[in-house]
Amino acid sequence: MNGIAQTIPAGSVPTKRRFTGTGLSRGVGLGRIAVLRDRLGPRFAAHAADPKIQIERFRKALEFARTNLIQLTSSGSGTATADILDVHLLILDSHTLTDRVEQLITSRGLSAQDAVAATAEELADKQSAAPDHLLAEKALDIRDAANRILQALGGSEEPSPPEGSVFAVRELTPQTVLELAARKPAAIITEHGGWTSHASIVARELKIPVVTGLQGLTEKFLDGTVVLVNGTTGEVIAEPDASDCTSLSISPSEDFGYSAEIGPLTAADGVGITLRVNADNVDVYEAAVRIGCRGIGLFRSEITLRGNRGFPTEKEQYEIYCAIAEASGEDGVRIRTFDVGTEQLAAGDFVERNPSLGLKSIRLSLTETDFFRTQIRALLRSSHGRNVSIVLPMISGVGEILRSKAVIEEEKAHLQRSGIPSGDPSVGVMIEVPSAVLMSLEICDHADFLCLGTNDLVQYLLAVDRDNEAVAEWYQSLHPAVIRAVETVAKAANASDTPASVCGEIAGSPFYLPLLLGLGIRELSVNIHSIAHVRRLISGVRIDESRELAESVKQLETSAEIETALRKHYQENWPHLFPAGLLESTYR
Repeated sequence: MNGIAQTIPAGSVPTKRRFTGTGLSRGVGLGRIAVLRDRLGPRFAAHAADPKIQIERFRKALEFARTNLIQLTSSGSGTATADILDVHLLILDSHTLTDRVEQLITSRGLSAQDAVAATAEELADKQSAAPDHLLAEKALDIRDAANRILQALGGSEEPSPPEGSVFAVRELTPQTVLELAARKPAAIITEHGGWTSHASIVARELKIPVVTGLQGLTEKFLDGTVVLVNGTTGEVIAEPDASDCTSLSISPSEDFGYSAEIGPLTAADGVGITLRVNADNVDVYEAAVRIGCRGIGLFRSEITLRGNRGFPTEKEQYEIYCAIAEASGEDGVRIRTFDVGTEQLAAGDFVERNPSLGLKSIRLSLTETDFFRTQIRALLRSSHGRNVSIVLPMISGVGEILRSKAVIEEEKAHLQRSGIPSGDPSVGVMIEVPSAVLMSLEICDHADFLCLGTNDLVQYLLAVDRDNEAVAEWYQSLHPAVIRAVETVAKAANASDTPASVCGEIAGSPFYLPLLLGLGIRELSVNIHSIAHVRRLISGVRIDESRELAESVKQLETSAEIETALRKHYQENWPHLFPAGLLESTYR
């Protein structure tokens, strides 16, 4: 760790303390703690002299916050970050929020600040009380959007810590990560957060080391305490000594020292592996090609909702799909149809109590067919002379595939009658609910390819909210049922000669890759930051060894046993293929 150890004098006296949390964003950071206090919280009901003035202040602050968000979404942020900012923009545009704020100002005489804070807590509490992880995440989004208005109303009174600090915050939000990124933090530690939370995704895009699960931060760490944060292992050391720093080989800027070998990807025994990238814009794809990736395995069409009040027009979608298809060329792009819920139909009205199990994804498309048909026409037109494939999300059985294909054929005939050129795109499905796993053999008869979305599959299969820390230990990607599900899909795909790729988080983690290969997976679609790691690992293992490993762990009955067996095998056979510290991490 170049330069870091020198900041800790040899023979330092302060008492060293070690804490273990969960790493959310890999890398190592060393710096002095700066504890950030919550902006939203208990407030006195300060009264304002003139409600009209307060309403005017609120409206100006709201417009300022909106303008700032729009600038951020168009500033070249990572795809996931931009998607999250769009959610915040929808919240700021919501009459549910704005009407309630103005009502509190008028009826109770509250100041603009207090009315915004009270409304945000009121709306967030309603979401948090609902039995669904997406609504719990939305509660954070509501608070985050409200904080933007509060900042515009008066800013923060907190002094600005110096660059290179380790920031400690009770609950991490996307806005907090973006704000801290401007201060070039060494790392972030937090009490609450999950691997798939919005804030964690943003932190990984910005390559800021993050560790969560450290309860009672304000009691454990005082401002100014020197800490060493390892976002890979989840370890945090207060008052580290020089040996702690020099023993670490990971640097936040080194990206584990991996470099991709450009060219076809094969395992050590010559078996070819297809590696695609999850990309939502041309720049990401072009960068992925330079480090050894070919084709886009997942283009999330929800990206076209950015900057629009409602769904984009057929022309707008057509132009975006053509651009990404032109960039991917012969290697092709797989475009997933809108994976959205009813809140996108009526922005800000959070009506569904349990949207994960409600009217969303393909169900919404087949119910509200106007926007679906518009999208299908844009996809058909963009596939003329280009390698474009359609991916149907949240498929639970054959019936939804048949209904979707009927819409595709009807719109193809409509375009033909109108004299508009269209192509004949292949149609694949997302496998992310248990019924689709059980029906995978039959689904292969009607799908050109499968995309295994493991993030949602683990959640639905194990009935675990993946963003709820209270049940985090039950979200287990190595659960025997998950392994059987992946194997079931792989067997069905191989038996019917149907391509099947894994495009969830586990596809980009070296720890899971040998197991996936052993279960029969030969296609992966990963985020751009995982490409180099994936190529390094795959090129160093043999398929027959991976198959033997998979057979051995399939006999085990718990995720803990499977994790231990995998780690032992890796340490004995392939330690050189893994980033330093990765094999000491905890996996679920």
